[in-house]
Amino acid sequence: MSLRGVRCLHLPEYRDIRVQLDMREDLPSSAVSDGSVCWHAVCKPAGRSNQRQVNIIRMQTYGRKRIVIAGSVLNGAVVVLMALCPWYSVVLISRFVLGVTVSFLILPAFSLAQETTPPRLRSQSGMLAGLGFSVGVIALPGIAYLMRPWRYLSVTASSTLLVIIPLACYVDESPRWLAIGGRQKEAADALERAARRNRVSITPEFIAILEEIKMENSGSAGVEGRGKEAPVSGLGQCCSQCWNFLRYLRYPGLRRIVLITPAIWYLQTLIYMGIMLNANNFTSNNPFIYLAMLGALDFIALTLATPLTIYVGRRCLSGLLFFFAGILLLLDIAIPSELKWLKWVFVMTAFLLASAAYQIQFIYTPELFPTVIRSSGFGLSNGMGSLGVLTAPFITDVLVQKVWWAVNAACGSAGLLASVLILLLPETHNLPLPETLQDVERRLISEKGKRGSDKMVERTTNETIGLHKTEPLLKLKSVNSNLEMRSDEI
Repeated sequence: MSLRGVRCLHLPEYRDIRVQLDMREDLPSSAVSDGSVCWHAVCKPAGRSNQRQVNIIRMQTYGRKRIVIAGSVLNGAVVVLMALCPWYSVVLISRFVLGVTVSFLILPAFSLAQETTPPRLRSQSGMLAGLGFSVGVIALPGIAYLMRPWRYLSVTASSTLLVIIPLACYVDESPRWLAIGGRQKEAADALERAARRNRVSITPEFIAILEEIKMENSGSAGVEGRGKEAPVSGLGQCCSQCWNFLRYLRYPGLRRIVLITPAIWYLQTLIYMGIMLNANNFTSNNPFIYLAMLGALDFIALTLATPLTIYVGRRCLSGLLFFFAGILLLLDIAIPSELKWLKWVFVMTAFLLASAAYQIQFIYTPELFPTVIRSSGFGLSNGMGSLGVLTAPFITDVLVQKVWWAVNAACGSAGLLASVLILLLPETHNLPLPETLQDVERRLISEKGKRGSDKMVERTTNETIGLHKTEPLLKLKSVNSNLEMRSDEI
């Protein structure tokens, strides 16, 4: 016996969500029937949302690579504990912790990939990285259909950690993060290994820059050794990071990014999860087909959008996708209930557009923030996205009982609002990643076509150097451009 909810997104005759007991034996003790819907809709997103702010500080302190490895090991341990534990309360806590460890895997790995990818390949790598999620969503229903006990299913799905951990150990740490942390020698060594792996011929100029970076590391080590400060506690470090982050709000370019980007992530997640949790009533008959279909749509969306990101700007493309997704959801309200097939086409097309826009934000957001706070900004944006995941069930399960068109209205309005907000952000297509605050401010000045703002840029430069060690990044720029040019020749 299993508990299934029969829901509909927009048909007035299904205003009330009806819950019925399904006496069929074809869904025994599965991921659908054992209450995992509640875990995925509430416990796991709550864990991710609470951990985002801790995770961004850990990434700034311990780097991207270590966090991925630690998160993978912790995730595997919690999955085994959850599979063996007979107590429901412990299982719920384990799901919460899994949400914490997922943020350890996604954010640092994506930041590491984007920081080590040249601008000419960043669009392709960022979009194609989302195909792994789509393939996993397609494969999961098939595995769940053959392996009904959710405990076995959870362990099987987490077996990919056996591949993730060795790969994470093999990948080098981000040279950008190493340089900011004053570890110039390690950054230079990582660049040398990258040159050898890419079979790039090392020029005398390249060697001279690397040697200069290494010399700076030894000099700074001597200075730091004479006057080391007392270690700062975790709470003190958290307060210091938050205070530094608030100081950045004084600058117009970064202030606009910090305020608008999290709002867009909240809206786009609300659209994505609102459709995923509350699609047409035909999906309630077979949850396996429904989930596989959503994964297939997500795969198609990323495949079609990847070539467009190479030639079209992130801001323009995302704005169009959000706009048309919102329009389709709002128009779906006016379609007569007799034309169910047309309603289905509108909703699924909106989901396809929202999926493409969602993945583009994984490229666009890291490109907006400078290296000195890229982890913090990316984590803040993802944290707001987790709040969107938490909000969606209240709209799809509670508000829809009062107003049958609530989901369409909320998700459609969110799409239109996101399409307007994203126009306020700068374009990053085919531009190098901003290393410091002054890079962000210069980008804003060039977008507005203003002159005579050198004082703001100079003040930003001085305060950036006071907050972070950014001098080595200037040399890393020339090293990265050298590597890219030599790779093109080969």
